[in-house]
Amino acid sequence: MFGSSAAATLRKALASAGRKEAVVTLDDTFSFGPINPPGDRLRAQWVKTELGCDDWDEIVSQTEPFMAASLSPHVKPIAWISRRSAHDYANFLEWLWRLGNAPCEIVDVTDLRLASRIDGTKYWVISPALIPPQQFIENGLLDSATPLLDGDRQHYHEEWQRLRDENAPLRVIENGALVSAPLNYFDELVVSSARPEWRKFYHVVGQALGSFHDSDAYSVGDLVLASRLQVLIAAGHLEARGDPTDLRNYEVGLPSAEK
Repeated sequence: MFGSSAAATLRKALASAGRKEAVVTLDDTFSFGPINPPGDRLRAQWVKTELGCDDWDEIVSQTEPFMAASLSPHVKPIAWISRRSAHDYANFLEWLWRLGNAPCEIVDVTDLRLASRIDGTKYWVISPALIPPQQFIENGLLDSATPLLDGDRQHYHEEWQRLRDENAPLRVIENGALVSAPLNYFDELVVSSARPEWRKFYHVVGQALGSFHDSDAYSVGDLVLASRLQVLIAAGHLEARGDPTDLRNYEVGLPSAEK
């Protein structure tokens, strides 16, 4: 799995089904930061410099143990993927790049739609992390893995090679494809999530994230959006008041001239 939340739900599903397969997870996010080379120290420094996060060293320190466990010749890896999530898809492509031509199976939920337990409405499964544990069992997903075909593997390798060559700050979903993007790609969305009146910092971030809830793809998380919000405040595109180290009380609004 390519995220702790997805791994946790899969573990619950396996336990409910009385199965004992091991689940490992890649928590680093290859949808942002340098990927050529994808060195742990380099990525952690980039996240600190560009996104203002000081503890990414802990995240990247888990990458090599994950790779060692999932790429071992003594295991038969099954990768759960969604091409609707930039995080999931980029992490899968990096993992497959390191796997090379060794055999593996995949469970691709990109075209999976499930019924809401609230009103029965069908929704796209943007990520395996959004599948309730019981629905893994009810929809037969635990036994749905299929061997990765050589043609598909080549396509995935070529796609990651292109993205590695571009080595952009971000990789996002556009028209169903994973593409390179600049660091300011979401700035317009962040500004549009602010209001003339003061709003809590993370209410603005949450508003921006919420714009993806009704879409069929998910391209970014709160870390990138929060860092861009700080950049936009520093550049004068937004105003802020309060202590920026106390995000519970830190507030953001449109510039006074627009209020």
